[in-house]
Amino acid sequence: MKKIILATTFIIAAGTALYAQNLNPEVQVTNDYVARMADVHKNGTPMAVPDSLTRFSTDIDYSVFTTAYQGAYEFSPYAISMVPEARDFEGKRFYLRAGAGYSFHPVVRAVFTPFAKGLLRNSEYLGFDGYAGRYSSMDGRANYNGHDYALDGGALLRWNKEKFDLSADAGYDGIYTADDALNSVYHKARLGMNIHSNTDDIPVTYNMSAGFHYGNDAVSTLGSMGEYGYEIDGFVCPEIGRSFKLRVDVHSQGSWFAAGAISPAILNMAAPKLVYEVGNFEFAAGGRIALSEEFSVHPDVSAQWLESNGLLAVGLNIGGGQTLGNYATYKAADHWFNASYLTKFVPTVEKISASLDVRGLLFKHLQYDLSGGWRRLSNGAVQGLDVVAAAYVPGVKFVDYDQAWANLLLNWKSERLEVNMDATYAYNTIAKGADYLTPAAFTMETSAVYNWNRRIFAGLRAKAMSARESTQVKLPGFADIGLYGEYVFASRLSAWAQLGNLLNQQLSYSPTHIAGGLNFTLGLCLKLQ
Repeated sequence: MKKIILATTFIIAAGTALYAQNLNPEVQVTNDYVARMADVHKNGTPMAVPDSLTRFSTDIDYSVFTTAYQGAYEFSPYAISMVPEARDFEGKRFYLRAGAGYSFHPVVRAVFTPFAKGLLRNSEYLGFDGYAGRYSSMDGRANYNGHDYALDGGALLRWNKEKFDLSADAGYDGIYTADDALNSVYHKARLGMNIHSNTDDIPVTYNMSAGFHYGNDAVSTLGSMGEYGYEIDGFVCPEIGRSFKLRVDVHSQGSWFAAGAISPAILNMAAPKLVYEVGNFEFAAGGRIALSEEFSVHPDVSAQWLESNGLLAVGLNIGGGQTLGNYATYKAADHWFNASYLTKFVPTVEKISASLDVRGLLFKHLQYDLSGGWRRLSNGAVQGLDVVAAAYVPGVKFVDYDQAWANLLLNWKSERLEVNMDATYAYNTIAKGADYLTPAAFTMETSAVYNWNRRIFAGLRAKAMSARESTQVKLPGFADIGLYGEYVFASRLSAWAQLGNLLNQQLSYSPTHIAGGLNFTLGLCLKLQ
């Protein structure tokens, strides 16, 4: 059954390949912080909330709409790496975007493609951003200085054949934080491979990924702690008749701490199901078997209808499964996290879930995806908030609760205007606790840009989150609104400016390190080929 292809530059977590995620036909983005389970729905983040919004990248570059790197900056709550996917160009390409301002928000994005010929492509990429300045805390201590930087880089090699695509990625991720109490330097090396079929016109379609990482977090006064981790993801789907297919999804992951500070954890899942296609309908029925420290079996049933012209699709899903965070997941979600705040990786069990999804295209320019559902969680991961030496510290806690949610994704794209929006509302039956924050009920992220003859770009972005609270403290909601402008001097060079936090709000992306104040960033963008 032909599937609708929607713009996904603004989809945060869709549970795709292990180490890479395609955001549009010409951009591949490596993002280690998305949900890992193969079929988890959009709100299945590692923290088991619709959108943790723990980080708001300052990286916006609207001029890349006209380049092979289109969309790589969009809706990036975590540090991401831009990797140009091999298309139809040959030769060399280089892209650089850099800027800084006050308060100190350095931004560097670079992609170099030294070799692109025939079916083989090679690219190197580098990204760096962060913040240095004043922080405040909810524990009543005086404001203090600190910094939070993130660096990621690597190399991608890709071989794109007519019927399959083979790629390998090696990279490094670094997180460097310091405040008035602790310094942390986190290094992570990662390796990954992926092979997937490029066409449905073959007897067996497939997508398999495998990856390994080693991370080490050196924290002042706490010593150095290392984590080994692996992950395997994928599916195989052979045809077994004119209208039937047998699809089997598999997932395996494991984490071990070198010093034994955290107990090791392993999760294995398999999800076989029978797929039946007739006319514009597709039905699938099967089950998902999960084994970690807990054994569980869940239904995996779905139905989808596709309108004849491909402009509307409606889907219904009933499922469940398990997810398992690791140290790299929690560190990426909150850069101030360290191993002293966690003693065990606890799998989150989605006992049962049901969701409805409607997506399509209107007026030739508006793509939308409206979804909603309900799920029951056991050991759902939420933001912990412990007190150590009279100071709040970040953590992860595990709580049982039900969640009803609704999510709206919009993308409008015309010659002069592009608008993206991702908004989620979630009702959680979670009681307030002394050592954790209730998840935010509402999160929203949006951006819009207008261009004059592709020479002048003007844009607005906003990110908002409602209040979170415990029995001890309430963290107010906030709206982070910014403006963006860019002037293209020539096809290869442009200058840009960005103004952030126009409402001068306290931005509590991290509940323990809150930054405020207006900020601006100035920079240049260079493209060579």
